[in-house]
Amino acid sequence: MTAEVAIVARYRGHRVVVLKRLEDSARVLYQDFSGAWAESNGFVQVDKYEYHATVPFAALKDVAEERIECTPGWWPSHGRAEYLGQICEVGALGADGLVEITYLWRENSCAGTETKGKVLKRAEKLGFVETAGGLTKTVAASELHRVREYTPQ
Repeated sequence: MTAEVAIVARYRGHRVVVLKRLEDSARVLYQDFSGAWAESNGFVQVDKYEYHATVPFAALKDVAEERIECTPGWWPSHGRAEYLGQICEVGALGADGLVEITYLWRENSCAGTETKGKVLKRAEKLGFVETAGGLTKTVAASELHRVREYTPQ
């Protein structure tokens, strides 16, 4: 069994996961069950049931590390994951532990405030190459974080 460590906290009484620490703020993923609360508190829906926000780090309470156990052999049939802080679609897991990922430019555009060109340049700097299937890259599954099932709407 493998494990991943996540930084968890409470923001205004609700559970969040710290995705990225910035200078005085943090990019967080909402982990409770009220999408309406998330939206009314500045979170932006980036996926079905998934809300992100940038909040002052000082506003986070009960910050702690949490170990997440990963069941061997599990891999989503339609999945998403984070690679170097960027949201990607994941392909099938190869027997060699490698997986092809596709960069999702809309989900990585800072809530729509960046142009497609700027976001795509960032993807290219991370080693993604343009193919018929979009901007793709093959990486070891161990390089991915927060792998999860995703069903397109």
